[in-house]
Amino acid sequence: MILTSSYQETTDFTVDSPQETEVIMESRRKEAINELISTESDYVHDLTIVIDEFKSHISRIVSKQSLTNLFSNIGAILGINKELLEQLRKTSELPPEMHNFGNIFFKFSDYFKAYTQYSSNHDIALQERRALGTNADFTRIVEEGQKKVRATLQSYLIKPIQRICRYPLILRQLRKYTSTTHMDYRDLEQAASRIESIVAEIDSRKLRFDGRRQLLDLERRIAGVEKLHLLSIPGRRLVRT
Repeated sequence: MILTSSYQETTDFTVDSPQETEVIMESRRKEAINELISTESDYVHDLTIVIDEFKSHISRIVSKQSLTNLFSNIGAILGINKELLEQLRKTSELPPEMHNFGNIFFKFSDYFKAYTQYSSNHDIALQERRALGTNADFTRIVEEGQKKVRATLQSYLIKPIQRICRYPLILRQLRKYTSTTHMDYRDLEQAASRIESIVAEIDSRKLRFDGRRQLLDLERRIAGVEKLHLLSIPGRRLVRT
């Protein structure tokens, strides 16, 4: 008598060979590279819109100080990222084994310090935007620009801060699909860490700037405060309780 089971195990386990795994990794790395370049191109396009559709027109009807308050050094940032995009594109045209995007970002990390100034100025930009809201010509230019690009001026002014904060994540995602034997593997992590330190400095400077501005506001509100000179004391900062 032969007993047979009414249930048969049919599940197959497929394990990719090292060669297949390498092909998958290379495919995903290529996709990540394409995504990096595509989003960088979109970002440069957005900065160009800020200059062409807003700043160039607004510059005709406001003071230089107001223009600086509103746009800070966005023109310099556009120049930096245009050059970055060009180098990314040139590198992508090389054979895959010569793709060293980490090295590109590491070299540009010093230039990315320009984002520190821009980020520290962001709250001033928002204040200037509100202050200029009573200017009919300014309002007209902004509304026309926003209608043309189908987005608000504020949504464009925040983009540089969003972009610099995303670079470490983008680089580590690319590293995830990079072979440990590829020359780009180590450079991607070094570049991500370097840019993270810049983002940390941006946050630190913004906190210090906000604290000094709050102290200044406090000085203006306290009667007879001209005798206190709060900001003249080294290391003085506002502490919340």
